[in-house]
Formats: sequence, C-alpha cells, structure tokens
Amino acid sequence: MSRVTDGQLDACDLAMCDIKKICKSFASTIRSMMHSRINYPKEDGSNKKGKKSDPHNDKKAEQKAGQKAGQKDEKTTAAKKAKV
Repeated sequence: MSRVTDGQLDACDLAMCDIKKICKSFASTIRSMMHSRINYPKEDGSNKKGKKSDPHNDKKAEQKAGQKAGQKDEKTTAAKKAKV
C-alpha cells in the first residue's frame, strides 16, 4: 500500500480492485510454491519408486534381464570363435 500512497501508481490504468486481484494472485502463487510436503509412511513391499511390487511384473523383469544376459553371452561366444 505504500506505493499507492507514494503516488507510484498514479500514471497506470489499474484500479484498486485490479491491484487487490494481483496481490491475491501473487500471494496464492507464492504459498503454493513454498508449501512443504508431508512425509508419508513407507509401506512394506514397496519398490524404489514407492509403488507396491507386483510379482507378475517382477517375473517379467527377471525374464528380460535373463534374456539380455543370454544375448551378451552369445555375442561374446561368437566373438571368441571368430578370433580362433
């Protein structure tokens, strides 16, 4: 309000209701940016992302990892045979 009483806003086309809307908008934005998040309790059986582990998806991940390892073994075996 000191800028209004100092006459700093005399040359602008803003009304007092506009200035109040702007003030409320800034206050709301700053509050939402600066709020702190609460700590949620950790659940048993959760993975690194905080989601519950799914045995079906875990098996798929293990199968993919096994397939990739098998592919690497095949490539190194083929490379060794090519050298001989």
